[in-house]
Order: sequence, then structure tokens, then C-alpha cells
Amino acid sequence: MQKPLISLKNLKIIFCLRNLRIQTRLIIAFTALSLIPLMVIGIFSYQQYSNSIRNKLSKSSYQLLEQLDKNVTTEIEKYENLCDQLSLDTLIQENLSNYSSLDDIKKGTLLKEINNFLGEKRLVNKYINNISIYTVPGEQFYDLGYDSFNNDCINRFIDGIKRNSPLDYWASARSRRDSDCIVICRSIHSITGSSNRLGYMFLSVDEQEFSQNAYAGVDMGKGSSIFIISEEGAVLSSIDSGIEKGKRYPDPKLYEYIQANQKRNLYTFTAGLADEQNQVLFIYNSRTKWYIVATIPISYINSEASKIKTSLIFLAILCLIFSVALSIIITISIAVPINNMVRTAGKISKGALEVRICDKYNDEMGYLSDKFDEMVTQLGELINRINEDQKKKRELEFSMLQAQINPHSLFNTLNTLKWTALMSRVPMVSEGIGALANLLRNTIINKNELITLKEELTNIENYLTIQKIRYADSFNVIYDIEECAKENLIIKFILQPIVENAIIHGGSDSKKQITIKISTHTFAEYFEIEISDDGKGFDLKAFNDRNTALKDGNEKLSGIGIDNVRDRIILHFGDKYGQTIRSNVGEGTQVVMRLPVIRKQDGEAC
Repeated sequence: MQKPLISLKNLKIIFCLRNLRIQTRLIIAFTALSLIPLMVIGIFSYQQYSNSIRNKLSKSSYQLLEQLDKNVTTEIEKYENLCDQLSLDTLIQENLSNYSSLDDIKKGTLLKEINNFLGEKRLVNKYINNISIYTVPGEQFYDLGYDSFNNDCINRFIDGIKRNSPLDYWASARSRRDSDCIVICRSIHSITGSSNRLGYMFLSVDEQEFSQNAYAGVDMGKGSSIFIISEEGAVLSSIDSGIEKGKRYPDPKLYEYIQANQKRNLYTFTAGLADEQNQVLFIYNSRTKWYIVATIPISYINSEASKIKTSLIFLAILCLIFSVALSIIITISIAVPINNMVRTAGKISKGALEVRICDKYNDEMGYLSDKFDEMVTQLGELINRINEDQKKKRELEFSMLQAQINPHSLFNTLNTLKWTALMSRVPMVSEGIGALANLLRNTIINKNELITLKEELTNIENYLTIQKIRYADSFNVIYDIEECAKENLIIKFILQPIVENAIIHGGSDSKKQITIKISTHTFAEYFEIEISDDGKGFDLKAFNDRNTALKDGNEKLSGIGIDNVRDRIILHFGDKYGQTIRSNVGEGTQVVMRLPVIRKQDGEAC
């Protein structure tokens, strides 16, 4: 029988499941087979749907952000155009460089003319808080509006102009009236030469009005926010009142991420204000060096996916209930007949052979139950037959006890002949009759299948005594037996066929005396009995072919046969044991029997 490739004992999970009832195992299996595919498909679908919505929303939001960038650019162009007209006006160009030399009357006249110029051109709108012009030394040349900035702000504006030259510098500042403003700061150069700086112009716009015009009407979703960050990282404008203008964004990582991902325009970060995961999009405006940033809460992006998630969970619960109910129904249809079979087997084990399962259904369990009932019926018949056989055996044993008188009479007769031959001074006949009597006694009286090697050697000596009467001095036997091996149990009469083969077929044609050697070799778990002779030997291949052809045993090399010895060893002790034969023509024969080490005193292997 071929052994399985994987033993169940080596599979720990299967071994553990065997400790559970079949009903429990079936419920677990049905539930797992129902939920696992549903969970895998649900999770995969949810992720795909969520990613699809996120990508589409991100794409549409970025397109909207691009439109916002255009709106902001259009808005700032109005203020840049106003600055261009003012900085190129001849009144300002001619009087800005020598403003300090003008008296108060001329300064007043100049202020009036500039106001008239602005009024005629309709350059000033309601969104402009203030227009201020300063000379290079820092003297105020012109101021229009209801709000202004302190000297610290003016100095910061001038420093920004110098750093950003020749481009305009955009800044965020809080006016004296505590209103947030976006200020365009420009250096005024002479039209005769751009390197000749005449003064500075600061045009401030109310931040709320600016954001209302640029992007206040844009809605990117619940909880979203839009704001502008300067190149230095300060918030210039925002529609979210919770974001303070003129300072850095509350989460310091925002500006760092923007700087590191300018080419990506899209990434995710954790907002510092609400401590909520947000998706952030931004666009860089190279004209103003601003970053127009939009934040969209991930919860809003995933709101639709969350609805799908809720539906999937509800569906999973329904499938779980259905699978458990179905598994219980199917399990009952399997477990009930098995339990009936187990209960019936328990009753049968207690001797109630009359019980039957009587399952009349046509499934496998019904078929198995039917065969189980047939088996119980056959078992009852077999027990009755055994009882009858035991009765007959006892009768035969009584008969055999009576028949033992005949062997005893035979042995008494042989002993009488032995002593008669000895008294007639024929010692060879006396020894032969004594050896025959002992050999027959061990054969007929001793019914043990296993005897010690020492007892088997005694049988061999009796057998050799008889054979010497027949073959005279044609052979000689020597022994090399280990003391520890003499008490080993072996099968009775396994040495005699080998010795007989050596005597009958081993003799050489030259009539020389052959030597037969019987020796033992003991190892850890087995020992070997070797019987060798220096006779004429034989062709081992021809011997094997002949024995294969003559399976009936009528023409074996001896009466019992060498193959019989091998088969008896294998039947008693298993395939690990047996015998090997080595022989060549003219070189003798060697037979080695491998046997387990079993002691007489305990009957167990050593």
C-alpha cells in the first residue's frame, strides 16, 4: 500500500480541526466560504470606487483652481494697470525727484492735479483702500484713501521691492484701521532711464473685497477652503475666517510640502487647524509668485464611497445570516445521520448486536448506514461462527490429547532401540536413533514457533548426527556463535534447510570434505546468522530463475526450501528482515539471515 505524501499528523491545522465537531466545522466552512469572497470583492470594489471618485473630484477641482488662477490674474491686472498709469504720469515723473524742494502751495496744487487725473480716468474704484507714493528718501509724495500703514509696514514694503526688483512685490499687511489688505508695491523709475529710481508706490486693496471678486463664489465642497500664500509662506488672502492673514499657515508642513512638490500640484496632508485629513491642490502664479491653494476634506471626498461602504456592510450582514442559516440546515442533514451512526456504534460496542440504523435515504450517508447495518449483521454471524469454531477446537484438543499416547509410544520404542544398539556395541546406530528421537520430540511435542538460537543449534546437531550416518565424513561443521546471541529467539527450523542444501548440493566432484561454518554477528537493532560452505557453489541467477518457474516447490533445493525460510522470516518480522544468498560456481555459498534481537526472557526487542 502506497503511503500518503503528506501525513495528517504533520498538518497542525487539520489536526486541530479534528478536535471540533463536524457540525461546527461545516458551519465555519460555509461561513468562511460565503464571507471571504464577499469581503474581498467588497473591499476591492470600495477601493476602486473611492479612488475613481477621488481622481475625478481632484481633476475637476484642479480645473476649477486653474480658473481661479485666471480670475486672480485678471483681478491683479487691474491694479497693475492703475500702477502703470500713475507711475508713467508726467505730473509724478516731473515732480517726484524734486518733491522736497517744492513749497506747500505747489505741493497742494500737485495733489489736486493728481486727484483730478485719477477722477478723469476713473482709475480708482471702491475696492482700493489707499494709494501712497513715497520719494526715495522716504518722504510721502502722495496719499489717497481713508486708510494707511505705519512706518514698519512701509519699510517692509520697500525691502520687498528691493528684493523682488524689477518685478512688483505683493504683500499682506494690516492697516492702521486694523483691516487686512493686499498691497502691490512698485518702484517708480524715470521714463528716461529705468535705472534711475524716483520713488515708491503702494496700492492697497481690501482683502475681503479682493477675495470676493476673485474666488468667493467658488464652492469646492463642504468644509473646503481656498487661500493664497506668498512666496515667503504668509497667507495673503482667504475666504476662511479661521485662517489668519499676514502670518504663516497654522500647519508648518504645508508650505514645506508645497515647496517640495511644486511640479505635482496635488498631494495629501493633515491639516493643522481641524486635525483632519485633507486633499490639497495648489497652483503657482509666476506673475505674483503666489500659491493659490485649495483644501478639500477627505471625508467629503469619501462621502459617496462611505454610502457604498455602509451598503456593503449591510449586504455582508445579510449574507452572513443567510450563510449561517443555510450551513445549519445542511449541517443538520449531515450531522444527524452521523450522530445516529455514532450512537448505534456505541450500543454495538456494548454487545447490542441487534440494533440497526435503518436510514432509508438515498444519499451517501444512507448508503453508508446501510453498509454499516450489513456489517453488523455479518459481525453477528462471524461471532456465532467463531463460537462454533471454538467449540470444535475444544473437541479437537481433547482428541489430540488422546492421540498423544501414540507419539509417546513412538519415543519409548526409539529409546528401546537406542539402548539395544548400544548394548549390541553399535554406537553409531545408537547415536543416530537418539538424535532422531530428540529431533522428532522437538518437532512433534514442542509446538512453539519461536525458539532460542541455542535450541535451534541443538536441533542442527541432532540433524547432523543423522546426516553423518548417511554421508560419513564428507562434511565438517564449525561454530562461531556469540554468547549474547544464544538466547535470541528465532523461527524454528530455519537453519536446517540451509545446512541441508550445503550438505546435499555443496559437495564437490573431487569428493573432498567440505566445511560448513555457522556464525553470528550482532548489531544495535538486529543480528545476522551466517551459514557458509566451501563447496562447489552454484549459478545464483539460474537458481533464481528456476525457483521463479517452479512455484509449486516440488523441485526446490531442499525439502522445505531456502525461499520458504526467507518467506517465513518476512511474514514473522516484516520486510526489514530476510535473507541474502551469495554464491559462485567453484567458490562456495554464503547465506546470511537478518533477524530482530528478541530475548527469551521478555519476548521484546533489545
